[in-house]
Amino acid sequence: MDDLMNRPWNTKNNPSDSVQYAKSLGAYNWGPTNLVDTLNKAKADGVDIYNSWDWLTYLPTETRDYINFVLRN
Repeated sequence: MDDLMNRPWNTKNNPSDSVQYAKSLGAYNWGPTNLVDTLNKAKADGVDIYNSWDWLTYLPTETRDYINFVLRN
């Protein structure tokens, strides 16, 4: 998780801690390349991928559920 938390795509533009943690969980569950590709798509669509949670809707249900489960517990 430390590695995922400190990757450039997860630290750029000072994301909030919770968004940074959620991205790390998404990368852990779905793979970093898949997550980055999805974040780039969301960003191209105008989504604030740094400080909002709107990018979560772009993820597969299984990955969204995993992130929500871990963050709730």
